[in-house]
Amino acid sequence: MATAGASAMFLDLPLEIREQIYGGVLSDPSNRDVHLLRASQQIYAEAQPFLFKRPLVFESQFHLYEWIEQVSPQKLSYVRCVRMKLIDAVCSNVVTGVGGHRAAISAKISLKQMYDDDVARIGAALKALPGLQELTVYRQSVSEPPHVTNFHQAVFAVIAAQCLGLRSLTFYLDQFPLDFLSSLTDLRKLRFAGFSASSPQDTARILGDLRHLESLELFWPPRNNGTLRHPDFKGEDTTESVSPAVIRSLRPLRAFTVCESLLSVDEFTSIRSMPILRQELLLALRDVHAATLRSLRITTEYPLDSAALQALNSLLSAASSLHELTVGWPDLRQDTLHLLPASLRRLVIVVPRSIQPSYASAALLPLLDRMPRLTDATLIVEETDNWPTVNLDHVVAELRAAGLDADVAVSRPLRTDRLSYDADE
Repeated sequence: MATAGASAMFLDLPLEIREQIYGGVLSDPSNRDVHLLRASQQIYAEAQPFLFKRPLVFESQFHLYEWIEQVSPQKLSYVRCVRMKLIDAVCSNVVTGVGGHRAAISAKISLKQMYDDDVARIGAALKALPGLQELTVYRQSVSEPPHVTNFHQAVFAVIAAQCLGLRSLTFYLDQFPLDFLSSLTDLRKLRFAGFSASSPQDTARILGDLRHLESLELFWPPRNNGTLRHPDFKGEDTTESVSPAVIRSLRPLRAFTVCESLLSVDEFTSIRSMPILRQELLLALRDVHAATLRSLRITTEYPLDSAALQALNSLLSAASSLHELTVGWPDLRQDTLHLLPASLRRLVIVVPRSIQPSYASAALLPLLDRMPRLTDATLIVEETDNWPTVNLDHVVAELRAAGLDADVAVSRPLRTDRLSYDADE
């Protein structure tokens, strides 16, 4: 508990600085230490909004309904970021009750009416959050019946109607058209699989209308809140909406991500004949977006063929203003590091199993003179029997001795499809 004297000294600071401190202390969802709020009534009044501005995570739309019912409209106006799993209340266990809600299934209530009611409740919940700027919608499971796609499409139509101020949207579904995006004219960041029921031509038109769009992230396959979706449930009309031609049609982007996982035959059956990350897409990025890109993240479990690798090298050479770069694929070679832009400030390397992290760091160190602005480096490695005794602390020490804020993260097993997402997702 802060003393009265300490509280008085803190309140002597300008309000702008106090708000920066509130944001730094309270914006992290993992930080449950809120003693700052008990320091004084004035500090409580100033700091409380920042509790609602940090990401709020809900296991279903029903949990969101319950929470909204318990919070005052003034506090709801502070909400900026919501992450929610969208579940099928009719065909799931939610029918037997979630959070006190029970769906009374009877001959008198049609399935369509139940879905319509749920869509209406979602719309009312979103309307109660007028300041919402970031929204993530997870899918429920890998085996949803086909009619649930219509439910999802109706939900996103409601999102488009009620969330006109959205600046960031992430959705883990790919079976309906992208027309709803046309209403979200303030959107800055879009994250989805790159596949949908919209053709590339329609997608180019829809994304072209988003005049503020500056960040595009494509991840395959779509995930169920961390779980890969079974391709057998992919709609027949789903296509690669974000084609290389669409990338060429967009206004210059500041950030771009491709995060691609290779599904094994034992787990799932792959349905695509070629990876997303290929020569045509990389050349489109180079020709249209290289001059404006500040962040580029490319992680794939597909080996890059020679044409794609040459195109990536050309993109890196042209991206003269790139600040953040993440790279990782199975046959990543050390000589690729020689092409890194001099403008880099943060670098993440996904080290293949065939390369010891000490070799990767040794290849990076001689290049630091060419990257004078680089201050942060991370090696993401998979622990294998090939190097069980490698001294990771020594690798970190070498990089830090060179002036970097360095780290080595050990993944077991390494899955590149997890690398481009926020840790709390």
